[in-house]
Amino acid sequence: MDTEITMQEITPQERELMSEITELLKNKDTENAITTIKKLISISKNAALIKEYTNLLNKIKQIEKKPKDQFEVTVEKPTTKFKDVKGMEKLKKKISKEIILMMQGRKDYLRHKLKPTGLLFYGPPGTGKTLLAEATAGEFGMNLIKPDLATLFSQWVGETEKNIVKIVQKAIDNQPCLVFIDEVDAKIRAREKIEARGESIVNLNATTQFLETMQNVHNAEYQILFVGATNRIWDVDSAAKRPGRLGNLIYVGPPKLKDRFMLFRYYLKTVKDLKIGPFGFLRLSLATTGYSPSDIEEICIQAKKEMLYKNLNTEYYTKKYTKEEYLHAKETNTLPPKPREQLSTRDILRTIKKDFKNSSLDTWYVESYKDMIGWEETQVEKVKGKIFTKTLKKKVKHEGKITQDERKIYKDMLRDVKRAHNRWLLTVILRTLARL
Repeated sequence: MDTEITMQEITPQERELMSEITELLKNKDTENAITTIKKLISISKNAALIKEYTNLLNKIKQIEKKPKDQFEVTVEKPTTKFKDVKGMEKLKKKISKEIILMMQGRKDYLRHKLKPTGLLFYGPPGTGKTLLAEATAGEFGMNLIKPDLATLFSQWVGETEKNIVKIVQKAIDNQPCLVFIDEVDAKIRAREKIEARGESIVNLNATTQFLETMQNVHNAEYQILFVGATNRIWDVDSAAKRPGRLGNLIYVGPPKLKDRFMLFRYYLKTVKDLKIGPFGFLRLSLATTGYSPSDIEEICIQAKKEMLYKNLNTEYYTKKYTKEEYLHAKETNTLPPKPREQLSTRDILRTIKKDFKNSSLDTWYVESYKDMIGWEETQVEKVKGKIFTKTLKKKVKHEGKITQDERKIYKDMLRDVKRAHNRWLLTVILRTLARL
């Protein structure tokens, strides 16, 4: 207690409440302790005592704010398999090869001193990285853990470390297991970015431990595989991309023409009367050049909604009968026909023109071009002379965030980013012609 508070200044009632508070805190009954402290503060006229117990109240409230075991690890048994992922045949073969070597031939893998390494899917948003991770687990009969990074990395010292142990222990108990970490760049950022933003050293230490734990698990004889996904590979800490961690980089790019063809067929297969032939699917594939799989899925969903809404406004659903009228119409076969679930190429193109004129990737490509390659800007400076004011224009070049070595590693993504930047006019023309 504060030395300014003496026993002579404390009333019997205050002394009784103080003893009660001490007992409640010993029993870890913070809820009742807070209530009693508030009561003590309200009845006391002792300024020093009020100050002391107000400080104590604030400390208890601060402790109470600390999350109590909020982080939960759930295990899923995915049913999605590679056959459910349309396209990406080369990627699926590459992933299968890595999984078979690391999981099924693990002893020989380690005997040859090869480092088991996690996978890191990178590429534009909406290209199916999460679906691919779930399909990988489902294809090889693995359990799936998807920790939430927002709660995994805690601001409280020691909490993140406990959460990491929880994940690993849960994975060990549910082998074979795939641990999928989405948006890796959100938390496992490059060290210089953490330091530049002035983030807590706690985050840096926790990230380091997470990466070391990942490597130790891969090196042990556990059937556990870590898989990450990111849209911004250049923002991921280089330590995470080393062998033994998430060092096996796999680019998941936008779907090619034949992939878009397959995606439209897959998402529209539930329509009973589909009036779209091979040429129609080709037109739709060309009309969505540069679109992501999630864009195509949304287009098909919206088109089916429009179809259902249109059907609900037909006479079959809107016309109302009395019981006698209905029975008479049924007997005389004069009931309105039930509308057919029907979609044509023109219906899908109409949906694209109305709600999906541009791809969700267009903006991402513009931002990624600047981040990866850099950009130039013209800075204008006005210099006052004795008589006239001169306007000076100077071109300033901003360097990209990736090194020359990284350009070789990310060459596939760099190619797509450059192509989207340099051929944007051609893409727009192609989309427009296909939509006519």
